Amino acid sequence: FNRMVPTEKYGESHPEYFALVDGERKLDGRRTQLCLTNPDVYDICLKSVREALLANPTSKIISISQNDTKNHCQCENCKKADLEEGSPAGTLLNFVNRIAKELEPEFPDVVFDTLAYEYSRPAPNTVRNRHNVCVRLCSIECCFAHPFKRYKFLTEFAICTSYAIYLRCDMLPAATRKGIYVISQFSQKIISHLH
Repeated sequence: FNRMVPTEKYGESHPEYFALVDGERKLDGRRTQLCLTNPDVYDICLKSVREALLANPTSKIISISQNDTKNHCQCENCKKADLEEGSPAGTLLNFVNRIAKELEPEFPDVVFDTLAYEYSRPAPNTVRNRHNVCVRLCSIECCFAHPFKRYKFLTEFAICTSYAIYLRCDMLPAATRKGIYVISQFSQKIISHLH
């Protein structure tokens, strides 16, 4: 998000573009999120995504993803949307779906990618990703001792990013067999659902 709507550019003049957390607008660059129900934020992001795709005409995927922090917006409109969907993922997915729908005629072969990560991992109640939107499940906090059913995504198009590592040596991470197995089973279910 910070590349699309940089706090350095908009923070001082438009703090309302950024997440309201515990009654305060968070303006700390990549340590904040956007207010996804603000219409100006949508327009700026749409323009930013369009410009990025025009500048890179061979691109087939573009990420419209949250920053690496939990501070999602809790303003009245975002909170209401999150409650309706049972998860902030619904607000995020509605936002990404709108951009993907609007830009599809101009960029019909592009996939619009977003994350299911930290606060946006729980699947929304009703919103599903469009056919040209990919949800990338980030499994860093997932429990590999239990089936991924807990992290069920009713989606047409998904990728699972593995953080499953075993720190046998302090500096040499290696994927655990259990983590690879769980992710491969999840991926097979997604792939079989697509066929």
